Amino acid sequence: MLTTSNGYIEGCGRGNEPASKPPHSAAEICDKGNMTINTGPHVQPGTNIILSCQLNRHTDRCRIAIFFNSFELINNYSSSVSTEFQVHAYGKHMFTCKIVCEHKRKLVCGIDIESGNPPEEPTNVSCIQYGTDGHPTCTWDKGRLTYISTKYVLQLSNGTDVSCVSEESLNQRFGSLALSKLNFDSTYTLVVAASNELGSAFSQPLAFTLTDIVKPHPPNFSVEFDNSSTTNCSFFWHSDTRGLHCRLRYRPLTSHTWSMVESLTSEKCSLGGLEPHTTYEFQVSCKIHPERGLWSSWRGYQTQTPEAAPTGILDVWYRQQDLDSQRQNISLFWKALSTSEARGRILGYTVTFEALGQWSHPAGEAHLTAQTSYTRVTPREGYKVTVTAENSRGKSPPASIITNPGTQDLPPPQQVSAVAVGNSSILVSWKAPASPSVPVGGYVVEWAEMQRDPRPAWVRLPASNLSTVITEHIKDNVCYQISVFALYRDRAGRAASVWGYSRAEAPSAGPQMHMTPRANGIFVSWEAIAAQQQAGCTPGYHMYLQKGDGQGPPDIYGDGDWVTIVLTCSFFIFSACVCSVPPARKLLHSLLSAVMPQWQSKAIPDPANATWAKNYISVKAELSFSSSLFLPSAGSFEEPETTHVEEAFIKTDPLALGDKFFGTIGTGDGSPAGGVEQEEMGYGAVPSTADGDVPEQQLHDLYQRLVEVTEVTELTEHTQPVSDYIANPVTNTAPTYPPVTEDQPELECNPLSIFPTAFLTPVHSYEGNLTLDTVKINCSSFPR
Repeated sequence: MLTTSNGYIEGCGRGNEPASKPPHSAAEICDKGNMTINTGPHVQPGTNIILSCQLNRHTDRCRIAIFFNSFELINNYSSSVSTEFQVHAYGKHMFTCKIVCEHKRKLVCGIDIESGNPPEEPTNVSCIQYGTDGHPTCTWDKGRLTYISTKYVLQLSNGTDVSCVSEESLNQRFGSLALSKLNFDSTYTLVVAASNELGSAFSQPLAFTLTDIVKPHPPNFSVEFDNSSTTNCSFFWHSDTRGLHCRLRYRPLTSHTWSMVESLTSEKCSLGGLEPHTTYEFQVSCKIHPERGLWSSWRGYQTQTPEAAPTGILDVWYRQQDLDSQRQNISLFWKALSTSEARGRILGYTVTFEALGQWSHPAGEAHLTAQTSYTRVTPREGYKVTVTAENSRGKSPPASIITNPGTQDLPPPQQVSAVAVGNSSILVSWKAPASPSVPVGGYVVEWAEMQRDPRPAWVRLPASNLSTVITEHIKDNVCYQISVFALYRDRAGRAASVWGYSRAEAPSAGPQMHMTPRANGIFVSWEAIAAQQQAGCTPGYHMYLQKGDGQGPPDIYGDGDWVTIVLTCSFFIFSACVCSVPPARKLLHSLLSAVMPQWQSKAIPDPANATWAKNYISVKAELSFSSSLFLPSAGSFEEPETTHVEEAFIKTDPLALGDKFFGTIGTGDGSPAGGVEQEEMGYGAVPSTADGDVPEQQLHDLYQRLVEVTEVTELTEHTQPVSDYIANPVTNTAPTYPPVTEDQPELECNPLSIFPTAFLTPVHSYEGNLTLDTVKINCSSFPR
């Protein structure tokens, strides 16, 4: 029997006996002297020790000193010295005694001490043996660090014999030690003893049998399925160890929950309720005694159950497009069945078209495909389409839809909206259709990338749902066309569509614009931004129209304003064309006269009926001269005899405020010719009335506004009222002037503007008589 008393363990050798109380002092004796401490060589932190050094022979001129790790603690000019030192740190401390003569040091003696802790009680003592033919291994926790050499001994007793085994592990935290082979018939008691120079400690006794600590090896097993059943299997296991008690657990690989079978009493069992075409994991564990001992590790095995006929119904969707009045294109899409619904590997799909008009096409035209989509061009009529999936054991229940060319009687959902919620998600919401003729059986939400994805994604929802968050195949910075359909007895009504995105950025490029001139305007077109450059949805475009000179802000037009741009350009071009054709201009004038206000259409008096015009004609008949005098001659020019003429001038008032000269005779800057000063601008040369019968010498008929002219004489002032009228324009007959020589560049003639705005003095508003015999006229006769 193992007993403990006062730290002494009976039955173990003397060498394993823990130390008693620490010694009261320690000393080191050397040739030149000795060192002593008042405690043993092992102390705990915080202990005060007294160090002493004694020389065998005294030296008068030298000092004796004590050093700690080369640091001088004390010195004295005698044969001995002592000092007190408090230990703070763990580990070894080195003290030396030296003779110091001037700058030389000679070692006399030295002593070492170690600082640490006594051992704590070992805890968590346990033993285990792997298999029935192995050796036990015991482990324990050592507790806090001791920092000094500590010995651990396992003392094992079976009631009659005691064995002691020392630990050989260098681990400072945990202890481990292997024992000799034990037998199943004995009960054992184990104690772990720890000891060092500062104290000793013992663990609590551990009593056990080999049955309690043996962990058997897991057994081998197998799983077999009956061909006639896809949900039942037989489990077989065997082991070299007799009398094992085992347990079984299993689960599908896609699940984290185990199904448990406890206490397998025989080496065979049957399992039921498994899923077809599903991979299962089976695990087995055993132990020696049903109520005591350790379970073995789990041993696993994976296998797949046989296939069964599919049970799921395909989720089918379609798109219908009319090719012409007789044909249509029907594109079918469906989602693959889940593993639990397929219950096997799907080998293919069967698509059957049954025409609703049985007289035109035979019923049940079947087509096989291995894809999850199918497209067919059919006559433009209604069809009942069924799709089934097939594996090695059979077909799934058929999924059917009804296509009909006419969906105008099936209203779409209302107020469809798409809101970006981030995280690759879009919230789609809508309201129920307005007054449907048949009840709504559900909704389908369809979405696809703009300009890129021909195959849509969709989700089918019950009639009670009026919103959903779509996440399948949704990417940020991508625009999607989202459509919502109402289902009416397996028929889809009209779609309500919007654009949507989960997150958007500014487009990385702008549209490519093209301009084409046309007869009635300029046709502006542009290419849509590529989908990968839109970085979201582009709901519209803005056109900026600016004048060629770049002055002023540009006009901005939206998507619907392109008609305004074309019409505006077309109006100006059309107006220019119309005004260039006299008959069309006359017709346009008549139309405008009909719509203008009455005051705008007031008749303008004919200047030919004016009194001054009649007088001008009578004077013109009396005066005649050859027109050749006014025409430039290409050949010889006969110089006529010159007659001096006295010109009479009149003085007129300055022009009325607001009137401007837009055309002059002579220089283009409005200054008078012949060196007339600025203050003489009020005078003008009186024109001759003898302009002949030649049309080329007729004065210009101008639009002009006659103003009141005030004649000033040296004695009196009187005002002559002049009629306010606008003369009719006639054919422009510009006068011909004599050729200008190089010596007279200032005599160059500038014709009057066709539409001048200058207010000239009436032609006959002057006094006096002038008699001419022979006249030479050039441009200098006109005021500049």
